[in-house]
Amino acid sequence: MEPPLLMLEGHTHDVSTTGLALVVPSLSLAGRDLSRCGQSFLLELELPAGPLRFQAAAARHERLEAEGEEKYILGVRITEISERDRARLKRFLRESRR
Repeated sequence: MEPPLLMLEGHTHDVSTTGLALVVPSLSLAGRDLSRCGQSFLLELELPAGPLRFQAAAARHERLEAEGEEKYILGVRITEISERDRARLKRFLRESRR
C-alpha cells in the first residue's frame, strides 16, 4: 500500500521547459525540507488544457515578505517529465508569449 500523497499548494512565478519558480507558504511538508538542494518531489502544474505531472528537484529558495504574509520562492528544475507533458509545456509557453 502506497503512502498517501501530501500536498502543498502554491503558484508559479516563472516557468520554463527546464524548471520553474514556485511561490509557496512553507518550505517544509510533513517534516520534509523541500528547500534542501536536490530534494526531489512530484509536482502537478495546472494548465488550462489540464494538469502536467513531473518530478522536480529543489535548486534554490528565498524568503518573501509581502503584506505581512510569510511566503517563499522555491526554484526547482524539472528532472523527469514524459515526452507528452514536455510537448504540452512547450506549447503552453509558446502560446502564453503571444
